[in-house]
Amino acid sequence: MDKELLLETSLNDMEQSIVIGFPDTKKRQHIINTVNVSGVKYLPMIGMKTLRVAGTVTSNGSTYTPTILFLRVNYDNASTDTNVDLKGSNGKDFFIQPIEKELTDIRVRCNCLDYYYRFATFNQPDGSHIPPKAKPYVRTTDTYPPANPKKVPGVCKHILKLADYLEKTEVLA
Repeated sequence: MDKELLLETSLNDMEQSIVIGFPDTKKRQHIINTVNVSGVKYLPMIGMKTLRVAGTVTSNGSTYTPTILFLRVNYDNASTDTNVDLKGSNGKDFFIQPIEKELTDIRVRCNCLDYYYRFATFNQPDGSHIPPKAKPYVRTTDTYPPANPKKVPGVCKHILKLADYLEKTEVLA
């Protein structure tokens, strides 16, 4: 079966979406160097071919928990020269082929307000928001412009930083 026929939303799609939706921003993808990853937990679901990655990140003195769920992950039975060795949150070692950033379907969530106000609602139609379903954001004033005027799906800087960490550790290819 062709991988592209199964694709719903990849990490690349999310990153491109925020560039289109917020072309003039100086935030999000431009300031991930202000975010620090202080911990990562891997929850492999080998039988389901999924991998849940939960990060602990700090930004401006606050702690956030971005999560990325990767679908159709290729697990191996042993360590090889071409796979990545990881330790699950249960303490057991597991092995995966590097996850293709452009082709792998993902689901995301973060507990920051940027994600909640700008993206959670718009990530739900294509299933790229990790349940539970986010309550729709309702504006209480029209003093400020809409949080997401183009209504694009996307990710916050915390999810971007977690993805950056996964690239640097070669989990993402």
